[in-house]
Amino acid sequence: MPLKKKSSFYQNKLTPEQFKFLLQNEVKVYPVTLISRVGWYIEVSIHGKIKRYDKQLKQDEIQEAIDKTQLYYFDKLKNPKND
Repeated sequence: MPLKKKSSFYQNKLTPEQFKFLLQNEVKVYPVTLISRVGWYIEVSIHGKIKRYDKQLKQDEIQEAIDKTQLYYFDKLKNPKND
């Protein structure tokens, strides 16, 4: 059975313009590892205020988590009424 094609409306990565928009709004998303814990975590800096997500990630899950987090914050900035 062939795999279903994802909807063309589904976006899983930011475009360069969207990424620029996040940077202009001082939103940065990046992976961190902690000495006291094994694994990776996603950290977000918004205007210098840092939030670290508790979900522990494996090495191969980092990029997908970054992409999803960036899209979340882009959508949140573009559509503030959806909070």
